[in-house]
Amino acid sequence: MVTLATYRRGREVIGRCDASCYDGSDERCVCLICRGQNHGVGLDAAIAQTKAIIAEWYVARAADGGPQRDRIVLGLPVVQLVLF
Repeated sequence: MVTLATYRRGREVIGRCDASCYDGSDERCVCLICRGQNHGVGLDAAIAQTKAIIAEWYVARAADGGPQRDRIVLGLPVVQLVLF
């Protein structure tokens, strides 16, 4: 499962946007990061949408001077290692 973004407050993980969102088939998405935008859209679309969501989030936080202890961290890209 690929985690696209993690929402942290200090060291505490508040939420995570992952396969339960982009591969979701339930009627309702409760993700604090995508707020349903990535629900059931697949990994490729969710990656693009999450980048836009995070960019908007940072712009809004900078504009309102929100608490610096809240942050969203993008997941690391998945890389296939060459074994042979």
